[in-house]
Amino acid sequence: MKLEDQVTCLELSRKLRELDIKQGYTMFYWDDSKDTPRLLYYKEIKEMHEKFQGAICDYYSAFTASELFQILPNCVATSENDPFNNYRLAIWKFLHIENPLELRMVYNCAINYECDTHLATDNAWDRKYLIKNIWDKNPANAFAKMLIYLIEQKLIEV
Repeated sequence: MKLEDQVTCLELSRKLRELDIKQGYTMFYWDDSKDTPRLLYYKEIKEMHEKFQGAICDYYSAFTASELFQILPNCVATSENDPFNNYRLAIWKFLHIENPLELRMVYNCAINYECDTHLATDNAWDRKYLIKNIWDKNPANAFAKMLIYLIEQKLIEV
């Protein structure tokens, strides 16, 4: 598996930085200073900082799934439908048929927040999950998309 498939893509890395997710504590970074973005290891960034005394190119933390897992909250509470407003983190892996004609299947990571009390009422199935499932082949991208959603909906603060 390529390294690029194990960290957040450049687009999501940019968005996370825009949303003030702390940069500088990841193992990998996207260097977006040239025509073709490239992935750098943290030691390369450190060496560039020392060489150019901090005045280097623009870079973005390329988070791994493990790093984002540390940031994601284990539960979320909304301000509506009390007491059915508490949601727990739910992550699962599933097979997805990418091309039905070739029967090519790939594993995907899905993430959501599941209501703690969804079986308590008849209409609770409407609130079983916080949102429509977020999924991606790359777990880091799926986690990043969820983190972005939570911040933009003001369900968490960073």
